[in-house]
Amino acid sequence: EQCLQRVIGITTARAELISVLAITLSLDIKKNRHHQHQKTSIYHTEITPSLPTVDAAQLMELLHLRLDHVSLVAPVHTVRLRAHTERPRPRQLVLDGNAADSCTANRVVPKRERSRHDNPFSDVANTALAAIKARFGNDAVSFPVLRAAILPEAQFYWSDDFFSSSLSQHSPASVATLVRRVFRNPLRGAPVARLIADANLMFGPYRIQGGWWGRGATRDYYYATSPSGALLWLYRDHQNNDWVLHGVVD
Repeated sequence: EQCLQRVIGITTARAELISVLAITLSLDIKKNRHHQHQKTSIYHTEITPSLPTVDAAQLMELLHLRLDHVSLVAPVHTVRLRAHTERPRPRQLVLDGNAADSCTANRVVPKRERSRHDNPFSDVANTALAAIKARFGNDAVSFPVLRAAILPEAQFYWSDDFFSSSLSQHSPASVATLVRRVFRNPLRGAPVARLIADANLMFGPYRIQGGWWGRGATRDYYYATSPSGALLWLYRDHQNNDWVLHGVVD
């Protein structure tokens, strides 16, 4: 906690905010009889608040969420905190110290410039997202990034950085919108054929052709309503002469 207060003080004095806090623990393996052949071992992790901050309570809570579930093989010998900061440009602050003593700080070359946009989430949502990432890892929360492609499953990928995602480029919709949920593993074969047989209405086809430079793909997409009222998104795969349930629409 003393190390964190020190880095917050330095960051605040520079009128900057902490965007990423990296923690490195050096373990005293010599005190663990099962690892006597090693002298030290390293545990490293990072926490990312949903917005850059110098709020000590918030950062400590995220640290607890990340570290409380970590099992270390030996006592901690040295603690190192590395903070990536923002405004006017990111810099790295490195804090080194013995786990039982005070910390000293030295400045490292600025990491890189990074632009930030206004975060559209509420304070409650920001806090929840940061807590989830702290507890389960920074990749536990991801956002879609659009890219140019012909086949629907290739038109986006997932990123853990909201500000590089497509969501950050758009304002929240003022009217209700439909959400098409694309299955990671589309359903094929007899189960889909039964869904089509039971469908009340079908709309289509909407043909998509791509990959002509390789094996190629020709698909006729349809929207279909199931007896339960679900809106299905499926296609006829002409290459395999098969029906595929690619997703649903909410």
